[in-house]
Amino acid sequence: MLVLYVFFYFSTSLHERNIMSSSAEQEKQLKDKLNEAIKSEQVDKVYVNGFTCYFDVADVLVLFEQNNQAKIAVNMSYTLAKTLGTKLLSLIRLLEEKTGQEIMTTDYIHQKINLINPDENEA
Repeated sequence: MLVLYVFFYFSTSLHERNIMSSSAEQEKQLKDKLNEAIKSEQVDKVYVNGFTCYFDVADVLVLFEQNNQAKIAVNMSYTLAKTLGTKLLSLIRLLEEKTGQEIMTTDYIHQKINLINPDENEA
């Protein structure tokens, strides 16, 4: 199982609602559940700094990478993939709102770096 570490928590379990609109008790239960998973030796913990996404007629595959090396492949339904994407975007928007800092995407960074003349980097 892959645990993605985040500091604002969301769950897709049917019995748990979005933490943004839940009670303090539900928030505590979800934090406890995540802390338990993080501490568990039964749960694989993986740091990733890249990914590639694929899809076929039935599923979405996300290949997570660490320093351009494949680390873990996660298959999921279209529904779960869309839900995950929506939840992650909500997390980042909340982080940006709370900090007043826009988080750059890797696509944006690559675009800006590629615009730099390679000769300017030789100094």
